[in-house]
Amino acid sequence: MEERRHYIDNLRSFAVLSVVVFHTVFIFGCYSTRGTVGSFDRVQYQDIIAYLINPWLVSVLFLVAGISSRIYLQKHTVKEYLKQRALRCLVPSTLGVLTFHFIEGYIGARYIGRFTDSTSYFNALILGVNAMWYLWLLWLFSLIAALTAYIEKGRLYRRTSKAPLIPFLVPVWMCFQFLNLDRYFPAHIGGYSALFMLGFFVLAHNEPIERLSRNWYVPATAATAFGIWYIVKYYGSDFVSGEVVRSPVTVAYGYLSCLTLIAVFKHFFNKETEFFLFLRKNCFGIYVFHYLPLCLSAYLVYEYTLLAPPLCYLITLVSAISGSLILHFIISKIPLLRFCTLGTVKRKENR
Repeated sequence: MEERRHYIDNLRSFAVLSVVVFHTVFIFGCYSTRGTVGSFDRVQYQDIIAYLINPWLVSVLFLVAGISSRIYLQKHTVKEYLKQRALRCLVPSTLGVLTFHFIEGYIGARYIGRFTDSTSYFNALILGVNAMWYLWLLWLFSLIAALTAYIEKGRLYRRTSKAPLIPFLVPVWMCFQFLNLDRYFPAHIGGYSALFMLGFFVLAHNEPIERLSRNWYVPATAATAFGIWYIVKYYGSDFVSGEVVRSPVTVAYGYLSCLTLIAVFKHFFNKETEFFLFLRKNCFGIYVFHYLPLCLSAYLVYEYTLLAPPLCYLITLVSAISGSLILHFIISKIPLLRFCTLGTVKRKENR
């Protein structure tokens, strides 16, 4: 039996923590009016952190999800896979919004710059979707993956182990031009589906990962160059707008950063430690619950204190992570809420 790929678990945990960091910087940002409590100045160089994270953040989550899906299907049936994905993706993104995340939507409408000032339950539900759109898309891509696996029976997958990775940049960029919902959510369905399938059909092989790991500095150098170009070109623009996200420079930087992260984590972090194990057990809870304490703490420190910006960022970040861990611990002990928000039937960690 193949050993567990710890670098996949650790990269997923790193990506989830990066989601929290991104939201922490973004909520005080000055270059986008959606989802912010306000900015500290008209020019904020610390916003570069959010600029640099955004192009690869969701992309690497879908890439890892595609790899994980293939690994799971190698050990389980399609029926078992769909059941697991339904519990992990569909239930939290539907029942979770109805029972918990509408609170985030209310706070967003009431206190944070969003699309509407209405605080009705319906609008709270719409805004409460927030990070749950990722789980919606993951459920959709999982259905496609299950159907594909059922039809191709691994024949196509067995032929892709030696596929070069850099040429995939062009079709990935092309896919980012289609099926976008960025007017409402940063859901670039075409591009994210391409990355999920790239993970599912190519990067789930050990061979391309080993090649990346041995030469991790190559994509790292290319990603650094494109990252500098991207900042020079777009700093000061609304970096979550479709025009910026779908540009060739942004997609190239995001794609090369994803390859770099996979290579670096395979090369340096393919191991299990107590810290990584803790993150693996709690990263889904952090993802699901972080936004409520983040919003509350950001609003309170911005509106009711005169703290220096670094302290505001620090307090918000610590509150988001600690608050999500506390919510995860409490809700994990309440059967109905545990099922609705986490999709778990029994109170035990998903290893």
